[in-house]
Amino acid sequence: MKIDIVSVFPEYFDVMNLSLLGKAQEKGLVEVKAHNLRDWTHDVHHSVDDTPVGGGAGMVMKPEVWAECLDQLLGLEARDLQAGEVGGAIHSSRESRQAKGLTNAAPRLASRSADPSEAADHENPDPQSDQGPILIFPNPSAQLFTQKDATELSHSSHLLFGCGRYEGYDARIPDYYRAQGVQVREYSIGDYVLNGGEVAVSVMLEAITRLIPGFVGNPDSIVTESYTGEEPLLEYSQYTRPTSWRGLEVPAILTSGDHAKVDRYRRDEALERTASIRPDLVQALDCKRLDKKDKAKLHDLGWNVDGQHPVPDPIPTKAGPLEYRLYDHLPQGARDIRTAVFMEEQGFRVEFDQTDDSCWHLLAFDKNQAVGTCRFYPTSHDQAKDFTIGRVAIVKDHRGQGIGASIINHAEQAIANLGGRVIRLHAQEQAMGFYHKLGYLAQGPRDYDEDCPHRWMVKELTPASHPQANVNLTHTGARALTAKD
Repeated sequence: MKIDIVSVFPEYFDVMNLSLLGKAQEKGLVEVKAHNLRDWTHDVHHSVDDTPVGGGAGMVMKPEVWAECLDQLLGLEARDLQAGEVGGAIHSSRESRQAKGLTNAAPRLASRSADPSEAADHENPDPQSDQGPILIFPNPSAQLFTQKDATELSHSSHLLFGCGRYEGYDARIPDYYRAQGVQVREYSIGDYVLNGGEVAVSVMLEAITRLIPGFVGNPDSIVTESYTGEEPLLEYSQYTRPTSWRGLEVPAILTSGDHAKVDRYRRDEALERTASIRPDLVQALDCKRLDKKDKAKLHDLGWNVDGQHPVPDPIPTKAGPLEYRLYDHLPQGARDIRTAVFMEEQGFRVEFDQTDDSCWHLLAFDKNQAVGTCRFYPTSHDQAKDFTIGRVAIVKDHRGQGIGASIINHAEQAIANLGGRVIRLHAQEQAMGFYHKLGYLAQGPRDYDEDCPHRWMVKELTPASHPQANVNLTHTGARALTAKD
């Protein structure tokens, strides 16, 4: 594969001579050459930019400099386009689009075709169907660069990358070369903006070239990676020796020698991770291609797998009303529920701690029977900001009725009344799908509480979603539930 890169900082790409990409160049798998855009300027200052038409901040990279460079690298003759060659005049939507050749941000994702294959046929033809070069610009206003794009482009024979700077490149540049019959791609690498396109080009190049046959020593190492394959998931956690390190153990199943169980454990973890962090990937799975254990796992995580694609199960609601009581001490009802659920059912050895003495405890009652509980407390001295919810437990015969979600909602409302805006909770991994439906996002690595895997999850409250005093709570105790000054 031949790779040309145009930049005002070609030295940036000296890093391409290191590691596996450097070795690939030595083996002749890849040829990388960086060009200085200023070599195609003709003024004493080697200017590559000018002020934006219509006014505005910053500078825009000039089309005539880029054109001289790209014409030479693409082997094209300079010519003026005739009316209609770019589908008529450049429409106002084009004029309003800021072609920032930096990177990132994908605000146009919503406009992508519902059928990716349809979009590919229209804008991104198969690179193998034409051995001509593909011209690629990083652009924060373009579609998101994905593993599928990397896989497709890894079959190309010649890629030409243009690195924008300042406020980006003149939007007519990609229009002109499309009209010349050149395959032109514009990609964002994420929802953020960088100073220039060099970083984005480096990211795309590494994602593309590592898929070239012979680039990676062991080709099997890229088969099960995140986002890879027709049914992509996030990859499972990886470990190495020693199996015991600083008080942390490798999951015992991985040292069992039972390869089938190891494979199932890793598959389940990939499903859990993906459901928690990237539920959109779960929703794209084909239920017909899931085996029984996949479906059972997703069902446990709160997904309905009866249709063509998995969809989140709606949280059921209880028919009758519940009473909620708030305590400033650990009531006996909460103690009884937590003992039954966490110690007797789940086998935790230690359940009660000093934190219980400084918490608010919420109890749900069904006809004067305590059926669910949780506790919450300020995470830091800044009591009007960060809170932690924990010890969420529902008695066995009242589960599946939406009581857990209702308790969390009441706790969130109480926290909002205290001025809280950020809530953290330490979720058992098996319950992460439930909390994700309630708006909580996974944060940080897995940790363990008495050998039970947990993850921290976070939710930010907003005044609109939790207006003051929107729930019916009975206060029992000395402390008033009011916002702290």
